[in-house]
Amino acid sequence: MTEQPILVTGGTGKSGSRVVSQLRQRGISVRVGSRSGTPPFDWTDRATWDRALDGVEKVYLVPLDGELLTRPFVDRCVALGVRRLVLLSGRGVDVPGYLPDDSPAGRTHVDGDDAVRSPSLEWTVLRPGWFAQNFSEGFFRDAVLTGELRLPAGEGRPASSMPRTSPRSRSSPSRAKDTHAACTSCRAPAP
Repeated sequence: MTEQPILVTGGTGKSGSRVVSQLRQRGISVRVGSRSGTPPFDWTDRATWDRALDGVEKVYLVPLDGELLTRPFVDRCVALGVRRLVLLSGRGVDVPGYLPDDSPAGRTHVDGDDAVRSPSLEWTVLRPGWFAQNFSEGFFRDAVLTGELRLPAGEGRPASSMPRTSPRSRSSPSRAKDTHAACTSCRAPAP
């Protein structure tokens, strides 16, 4: 295992638990950021943040929707020596007018996108198009296993699955040897 753990906020949730599992399979030390983690991490209790960040240089950041806590958390990350953040954002956050102005979750993600762009951090922003569906469970699973997934999308194409990465990053996060996040796409085989 690597000496410094990677903090995965939301480490028991939908995407965080999968990131934790994949990191552990690769022998990478992980700190699960959750209220039940050791040490505990609670978005709404800032007193838990520093202990969760102690000795951490990399963070997979799942923001708390509806709250503007990402920016102060990123500030703590910078102050405590975190070098790299991977932010799970949302579809359309970077498109003006895509999200309603009165959307609490939208404000969370817009502010978070801006906050991670610190000149002292390496950062990656992930904007999944089908966040709530991992294709390995639920109603898409059987179709994926048969090799054919039909969606009412006409000739539409999915948005790019490539993450936005800071200019300071030395390589694509999905190709870096020590990366803690990757962006993948699901495509049907060519006819």
